[in-house]
Amino acid sequence: RISLAKSKLPYDLGGLGVPDFKLYFWASQLRAVLQWTSSGETQDWVFMELSELPCNLWDLILFPVTSVKLLPDIVNNFTSLSLAIWYKVHEFTKSLVKVSPYTPIWRNVRLAPCLLDLGFGQWHSQGIRNVGYLLDKGNFMSWIQILQKFALPRTLFFRYLQIRHILLSTGKQGLISMFPSPLELRVVGIGQMEKFVTQTSQLIILDLNECKTFKLRLLSEITLDTWKDICFLLKNVTLASKYKLNHFKTIHRLCYTPTRLHHMDPASSPMCWRCKDSNGTLFHIFWECLRIWHFWSEVSVFVQKVVGWPLPESPVLFLLLDVSDLDTLPKGRLKFLQTALLVAKNVLTHHWHDESSPTWLEWLNELIACMNLEKIHYMVNLNSQTFVQTWQAFQDVLVSET
Repeated sequence: RISLAKSKLPYDLGGLGVPDFKLYFWASQLRAVLQWTSSGETQDWVFMELSELPCNLWDLILFPVTSVKLLPDIVNNFTSLSLAIWYKVHEFTKSLVKVSPYTPIWRNVRLAPCLLDLGFGQWHSQGIRNVGYLLDKGNFMSWIQILQKFALPRTLFFRYLQIRHILLSTGKQGLISMFPSPLELRVVGIGQMEKFVTQTSQLIILDLNECKTFKLRLLSEITLDTWKDICFLLKNVTLASKYKLNHFKTIHRLCYTPTRLHHMDPASSPMCWRCKDSNGTLFHIFWECLRIWHFWSEVSVFVQKVVGWPLPESPVLFLLLDVSDLDTLPKGRLKFLQTALLVAKNVLTHHWHDESSPTWLEWLNELIACMNLEKIHYMVNLNSQTFVQTWQAFQDVLVSET
């Protein structure tokens, strides 16, 4: 069974493209936010809604990065609904943790010194309306740069130290997000109404994809384009459906690992079935467990002989099949590499509950069976050249080893 959240992902992200009506409704309500922040020609109803807002709190209502419960009482139900949806979207995408570059400075409840200090009121009157005015190409500006850009008195230097300390020193990576999120850029930055609902709903989904989880777990930078290439392998990495299903479960973290079973039943142990020393997460079961390192080492040595190139010991390569760092290899060798690693992952699932790890010979036999299946397919489709480009080097090494 596939969860609804996975099935709603686009095809190029490994999902089924099922429409999410709730996100479509949210995106339609965010059109009002686009009209409010638009600097171009606006309609009459925009001025009517803005006139009913507390003037001194208008900026704080839009980007305070706090909670929907802090919204003041608003008479207009349409305005109240749109603002509530704006907050829900940020909570839904978990983007309330960081301060957006669009977040205002003056009288911001999230930035305590700016709430009552009249010095920040001078910042506001001199044109420093939000946090983004303090940034230059993703870097926090120095005091000299700010003085050159804005006509601020030098006596406000202490306020600069305060705001810089709050934004850069809170937490491990600071409180501020140096760049606005794609959703904020679409709603506030771009300001185009064409295809707004469809594009905005897709951006909300993109903020939820598994790419973020793997970035944190593997401590590796995975771009959206790379993630799309990884998901695209579901269609063309091999012919056997069982290997495609294995890759689908890996990228969407659908395997029943000890930690997942423990979450379902607290009586079940969350420890790894093999080593019994660490939590049995998906990453540990497939990569970190010391019991399977010998297996991965043997697979890596043999595959390197076939492709004729050293392989980095990277989980992004071995688990997600990302070969972007090996793009100098011929296309046939890359396809063999991905197929061989995918077969290795599938062999690991044969010993899912076992304390023992799979053997190199077991992997080799299944890889040969996969090769024979593809040989039949290419012969039927009169495309033997592709088969030779992919498997000839493997056959040569196999003959020399036996």
